[in-house]
Amino acid sequence: MRTAVAFLSTLMLIFGMFAFATPPARAPGNAPQWQNGDYWHYAGHGYVYPWNYAATLNLTVSGVQSFTGTNGSYDAYRCEFLMSVIVGDVAATQHGDTYLRTSDLAVVAVIFSISSIYGSYDSDSRYDPPIRQLQFPLDAGQHWYGYVRETNSGENHYWDFNVTGPQTVNVAAGSFNTFVVHGYDATMGASAEYYNETVGFLVRTRALFLGTLFPVELDLQSYGHGGNNPEGLPIVLVLVVALIAVVVVALVASVLIRRRRARIPAPPMSPLGVQPPYQPPRQPPSGPPW
Repeated sequence: MRTAVAFLSTLMLIFGMFAFATPPARAPGNAPQWQNGDYWHYAGHGYVYPWNYAATLNLTVSGVQSFTGTNGSYDAYRCEFLMSVIVGDVAATQHGDTYLRTSDLAVVAVIFSISSIYGSYDSDSRYDPPIRQLQFPLDAGQHWYGYVRETNSGENHYWDFNVTGPQTVNVAAGSFNTFVVHGYDATMGASAEYYNETVGFLVRTRALFLGTLFPVELDLQSYGHGGNNPEGLPIVLVLVVALIAVVVVALVASVLIRRRRARIPAPPMSPLGVQPPYQPPRQPPSGPPW
């Protein structure tokens, strides 16, 4: 019994180390590996001259699609998005797909429909080469230029990117260390993208790369990987908890058996306090009673 209790105490100590120890720090700038069902929900409000605005954006990974550009073929995540924007007294809804290259999340295409009280229309923007707004692994001091051609309109864009950080950002989804990628293009304006590795995407964004018509600032509200919480328990911790449960059940069963045995009455004692000698059970007579 004492051995079992000591073993259980050791397991509880191990559990406490896993549950309450601070996880080792890691750089938040590595490229993510997405899967179907990953999602990010954003919301924000602010002012874009001369209107106030409120916006929400839901983005969900729904597959992988191949593209061919001037520099060869590559795969891109297909991300379904739904965005609602209220600017002044006008509400607009955008829904469609944005395609991000699997190797570096460069924007390959943004295809969506928008509807409002003024009507609806479709938009299809494709970029060759893709807009590489993130250059992994991210680190403070990085700087790069990006030439992009929007193939449907024929417009050219010349982006200038630089990275600062790490910077702590507090949003509804939590507190995250981020690298901030600052971008500028003479046509599309300035942007700031706050990337975190655990989130696997942006904690805060001006949303210029997600098919929005206004450079609104959005903060992460919630996120999940593969349809689950990304902060799931490590497998070692799960095994430790399962082992603790088995030991607890064994200890409870052992206590119940001991208590049951203790309830069995002892043989009667003689009036003098001496237990009578053992008497074997009587055997029935082997012959007839006469």
